[in-house]
Amino acid sequence: MNEFKEILKNHFELYPLMTARDIYKMIFSSAMGPGHAVPDPEMVAKWMNFEVNNLENYDDKNLTDGLCPESGLVRVNIRPFLKAGGVAGDLCRIFIRTADDFNQDNSRIRKLWKTAEEMSRDGQIPVKISELDEFFMEMESKSFPAAHHSTVYRNNYKPAYRVVLREYFDEILPKK
Repeated sequence: MNEFKEILKNHFELYPLMTARDIYKMIFSSAMGPGHAVPDPEMVAKWMNFEVNNLENYDDKNLTDGLCPESGLVRVNIRPFLKAGGVAGDLCRIFIRTADDFNQDNSRIRKLWKTAEEMSRDGQIPVKISELDEFFMEMESKSFPAAHHSTVYRNNYKPAYRVVLREYFDEILPKK
């Protein structure tokens, strides 16, 4: 879990306005992958095209943002991916492939959430333990559904990414 702690700290350096909801979204992505976002491959391709054609300006610091290392997943930020010469269709293809191939693990949500709570208690992240507990209990009562980023996160960081298996991303990684 030490690697996850470093990744969560790094997320707070990049996105200091993260809330309990945003931590949950990161943890959910790490445990459940992108399957919830791929109800129909044709719809996913349309969603990708729409998003690429309507990207808001934001200076993403990284091509990828880490998730829980044991999941093998990363968040690929679309803007730097395209700037590096990446092809949106390739990213869409591996997003769908990841949704098909990733083994979801509900128990990982609890494990990672406990790590976030520990970090909150120790003052390593700036979200109160009470906020984490309240949000987690709400999500647990709903059987851990997918969640959107918080409004403050969306307004400040303009998230545009796809969660994919790192090994699949390495196959389409733009060459320099």
